[in-house]
Amino acid sequence: MNFKPSDIVLLHGDPAVATFEMLEHLFVDLKPELEKAKLYARSSSPVLIEASAGPELEMIGQAIHNGSDRKGKSYAVISLSGLTNEDQNRILFGDPRMGREGAIMDCNHGTLMIQG
Repeated sequence: MNFKPSDIVLLHGDPAVATFEMLEHLFVDLKPELEKAKLYARSSSPVLIEASAGPELEMIGQAIHNGSDRKGKSYAVISLSGLTNEDQNRILFGDPRMGREGAIMDCNHGTLMIQG
């Protein structure tokens, strides 16, 4: 695959809209996980969520974003599925030869959800 950083397509650039209050009504069975996620949202440390892909995962990521100090900052979802390690690194960390920053810097102090 001949990947160029300009080919990066965000799965969506919509704002994060899910909140913990919303999820508590939608996913009653996930109450213990949502309580833990609330604690993570209050942390100033980066949060890494590892789980099977699905709408619940993305909504929890949005709720963590909206429940944190990062709320007013960038929120993006990218997919690395099917890309080579080199292309994944270029998307995440940028390509200095092209003068492009990666997704991690683009979402610095915000939230970057990585799928795949």
